[in-house]
Amino acid sequence: MSIPMNLHPDRLFPADPATRAIARRLYATVKGLAIVSPHGHTDPQWFADDTPFADASALFIAPDHYVFRMLYSHGVRLEDLGRIVDGVEDEKTASWFCDEAGCRRSIVLGIQRQPGTNTIAVTDGIKKLMPQFKNDLPPSVEMKVFYDRSDTIRESYKDVQFTMLLTLILIVGVIYIFLR
Repeated sequence: MSIPMNLHPDRLFPADPATRAIARRLYATVKGLAIVSPHGHTDPQWFADDTPFADASALFIAPDHYVFRMLYSHGVRLEDLGRIVDGVEDEKTASWFCDEAGCRRSIVLGIQRQPGTNTIAVTDGIKKLMPQFKNDLPPSVEMKVFYDRSDTIRESYKDVQFTMLLTLILIVGVIYIFLR
């Protein structure tokens, strides 16, 4: 059973009466609108420097794909917003895949098993789905496995099996020799 609470409607507004009046008017204007919250990747240097923003209002008008989608859904063409450039979102971050063919830019997708699940079963399931994923990609895109932890687990399992078999043979041999 929940306890009924009678909270003051101004509890989150500033204490200063003049500022509170402005805050009430702003809240009344936006309270029925959809929530658009900040998200995404930030430059780690921002946290290292910890300098205040020169113009905090720029955070509200920075290009954002949710804002673009919202505008586009209301009939605003992306071309009307500015110059459209086909490229990556963040030029400062890149992944590279290197093999015998050389190094090239890539997108790295890490898949991790959930606690309590079998790594080999998860890997086998993903490998079974890979041909389907490859068919969904354009021909110019390659899909390769960068690192597979199940290989070392499989090898360790084979080593344990071999060690147990060898131990069994040695135990039977020693018993046979001493019982003779």
